[in-house]
Amino acid sequence: MHQDIDRQIAESLDATPDLLPFLPKLLADWTSSLPNEVLGLLEPLGLPPATRVLDLGCGKGVIALALAERLGFHVVAVDAFPPFVEECRRHAEERRLGHRCEFHCGDMRGWLGTRDLFDVALLIAVGPVLGNLEDTVGALRSCVRPGGYLVIDDGFLAPGCDDKVTGCEAYTDYEATIRRLTAHGDNLITEYLPTPQDTQRTYAAETDAIRKRALQLAREHPDAASMLNRYVARQQAEVDLAAHAVRPAVWLLQRAG
Repeated sequence: MHQDIDRQIAESLDATPDLLPFLPKLLADWTSSLPNEVLGLLEPLGLPPATRVLDLGCGKGVIALALAERLGFHVVAVDAFPPFVEECRRHAEERRLGHRCEFHCGDMRGWLGTRDLFDVALLIAVGPVLGNLEDTVGALRSCVRPGGYLVIDDGFLAPGCDDKVTGCEAYTDYEATIRRLTAHGDNLITEYLPTPQDTQRTYAAETDAIRKRALQLAREHPDAASMLNRYVARQQAEVDLAAHAVRPAVWLLQRAG
């Protein structure tokens, strides 16, 4: 089970399990780039401060803390990477949000369909840990009450591209992606579609920060230099893919009854 968790953590961070000991320093400058976008999707709904949110794969807790601080939501956030959870808890205490945010370290899959249903469930920057897009929606909606909301980020093929491009095998065009999202009968309420230029700028800045950390770590751990370089190369490939073939998106769905 421990190896399975390590694989899940690594996959969600585009890494390999042997890179895990280096990730706290490698990703020291990384935070989610989507708190404002997620807030922008949820705020118009007019949900009350008592709204209960489940944030699966919360990373460093940036979105969870923003929802608690700016909308007054009570957020239960889960991540399998202990250094991230420790950082979440520290920031929650520093910002006096401990009463609104619970951070749990563990396998997100243990929270699927086994506890009280939430008003909102988030799955942001996690990747295909729960399966393909249709399976992911099915798993996530098991945590949400009928009429509640799901927020998922993923992507679709840019116009003119197809799934034969390396790295695009899991993606479909926009129309097919929406059919997968709504295959369980849920309603697509709204979406956030960044421009390719904005996406490239964001990813490029994140990759540049990771590259600088990787160089520093390679000097400290020469035996890990090739592994660190491969990770940076994968991040750069993601930037290139987003620039030419895949359009990222964040979708807000309302769960059907």
